[in-house]
Amino acid sequence: MTTFSFHPVKHITTGEGGMIVTNDQTYYERLMLLRTHGITRDPEKFVHRENVFMPWYYEMQYLGFNYRITDFQCALGTTQMDKLDGFVQRRREIAAAYNRAFKEIDEIITPSELFGCKSAYHLYPVQLKTLNRNKVFTSLRERGIGVNVH
Repeated sequence: MTTFSFHPVKHITTGEGGMIVTNDQTYYERLMLLRTHGITRDPEKFVHRENVFMPWYYEMQYLGFNYRITDFQCALGTTQMDKLDGFVQRRREIAAAYNRAFKEIDEIITPSELFGCKSAYHLYPVQLKTLNRNKVFTSLRERGIGVNVH
């Protein structure tokens, strides 16, 4: 299984939520149950076989939640797929600007890319060699610069 987050700060957003993909039928079937309160309406999966012929019948087989995404959220996410390359390119341009700005500052270790890999820069993490993280964080926040610790 692989999961994708569609939180508002991600490259593609649906406002919140995410997606799971799998090529395993067993996982797929379990996920389908869990996303809808653990409920099935599939007579082939009923534990209580005597209810197979009742069209209104369903079974709650697992403790699940409402993990269903809305049509509105899907429409928002789908429209962003055509823009994804542009979103990633813009993030790479911003990362390149940060790299140039921090290049001469020995105290900062900037992110690097492995050979053959191309980061989409969901985040731009920096490491501090000896500076106090709390002091740097507070100072940047006081200046209105959005930073966070992950």
